[in-house]
Parts: sequence; structure tokens; C-alpha cells
Amino acid sequence: NLTHKFEDVSSKNANRFYIQTLVNLGITTGTSAIAFRPNKAVTRAQLSSFLIRAEEANVYGAKVKEITKIEQTSGVTYIYLNGVKHTVNASLRDILNVKNTETLKGAHIEGTIVGSEIRTLNKITFNAVGAQNNVLTFDGNGSTYRGAVEITGNHLRFANWTVTGEVKIAPIQTQAFSNLYKPLTVKTIASLKVASDIIDWGSQTPPSQLEPGENDGGLIEIQFVNVKMRALVITANRTKVRSNVDLAHVTVGGYVREFELHTDVNELYIESDDNVTFYGVADIEKLYK
Repeated sequence: NLTHKFEDVSSKNANRFYIQTLVNLGITTGTSAIAFRPNKAVTRAQLSSFLIRAEEANVYGAKVKEITKIEQTSGVTYIYLNGVKHTVNASLRDILNVKNTETLKGAHIEGTIVGSEIRTLNKITFNAVGAQNNVLTFDGNGSTYRGAVEITGNHLRFANWTVTGEVKIAPIQTQAFSNLYKPLTVKTIASLKVASDIIDWGSQTPPSQLEPGENDGGLIEIQFVNVKMRALVITANRTKVRSNVDLAHVTVGGYVREFELHTDVNELYIESDDNVTFYGVADIEKLYK
């Protein structure tokens, strides 16, 4: 439907629906409240604004809410989403707080915002990147989170948290394809109730853990300490996961060909079309493909 107020974009304009989409996404508001000036050349400044706003919009037409700043004043926590100041509902203060600033900065959130208050969260996407000698820690403070989690960062540690939604480790957006592939294997495994040709272990005697290689850009390391989760999904190749709590359900898919686990798993599902090999010390009760 055409809901814009531009008087110079008629219902017969060939680009009317494209212009409406730009309005819906918040990419343009026109040259005035009633004019779009569709036949006028776009300036460099206008095009730059369009590109920035387009990057902030997701495929569903909603603007991505990115945490740009966290501060605390007089005991009150404020979260800045795309530079706009918001308060935090009491039910979320165990996770949205200044102690988690390093891991939350740059994160994307989806949920309910009423006025200027972040009321509920349906999904958090962590984009923070630490280092091998500087692992960034997110502390859930013993709380239960009933939404989804996506991790597209690196060298992150999650602690003291219960997640009832899906936890997904996805590829880092800047990850180079040249850094994706390096052989992996497994050190110990309990039982494999699956066809013997799913994984080709080979006759070699490889090292007991994943080696970073010449360029560490393709090695993703995520730690879970006292974290209970319903399901873990790994779609980032060369991911190393450590957890001191057994995992009930792990799915490996996407373009993953190699990964490493240091935790026991009840059910491991391989949903990749390629052969999948992995390092680690892990007792796998059931393995399916």
C-alpha cells in the first residue's frame, strides 16, 4: 500500500513502490513532508545518508537496534540504541548493565520498547571481539533469559546464565574465506549411533586440539561457564566451544566442516552436506546426520 504523503509521486509513477519501501525502512523522508522530487539528482551527502540508513535496516523493514553506549547515573542504567537514550526494565537489569559493557557494545537487540524503556528482549546478537589474551566476559548474574542468542563475535565468555531459547554461534561478518579451513579431529568420543561413513576420521594421528595456524582470523573461541542452554547451534566454521556444563542438544550446520568441543553432549546433529571433523575432548552419547 502507498502510505507516503509525497504529492509529486503519483499512483502511476513507475517507481512508486520502491519509493514507498525507502519510506517504510526509514531510509528517506523526502525533501519535505509532501515532496520527494523523484526527478532530481541525488547529492553525494544524500546518497551517503541513504547508505547508512539502509545498513541499519534489516530485511523485514525494521531498523536494527544497536547498543552504542551504556552508562549508569545515580544508580540508573541507560542503554543507548543507535545513539538514543533508553532506560531498562527491572527484569533485564541482570544482563543489560554497565558490567557487561564490553560484550554488549555493538550488540543488536530485538524486543519491545515502550516509550524510552526497553521492556522485553526476544533476541540478542553479540558482535564484540576480544583476543586470546583478553577474553571478554558477559555475566548473566544467575538470571534466566527466555529469548534467543546469536554470537557473531570472538573470544567471548558467557557465565552464570540460563537461556531457554536457541544459542547460535554464527560466522563473523568480516571473516575471510582464506582463513576458514584447517584440519580437525576428535580425541575421545563415547558412542556413535549412526552410519559409519558420516565422518572420515582417517588413519593419521593429529594433534589433540585445533591449531590457530598462521592467521587466527578463522578460529572462533567461545566459552560457557555455568551456562544452561536448551540448544546450541554452530554455523561458524572452525569454532572452538568450551563448557563446564554438559550440553543437551548441539546442531552443526551451515558451512561448518571443522569444529572443536570441550564438553559432553547428549545429542549431536550434523546438518552439513560436507564431511565434518572435529577436535576436542567430548563424550557424545548420540550422533545423527
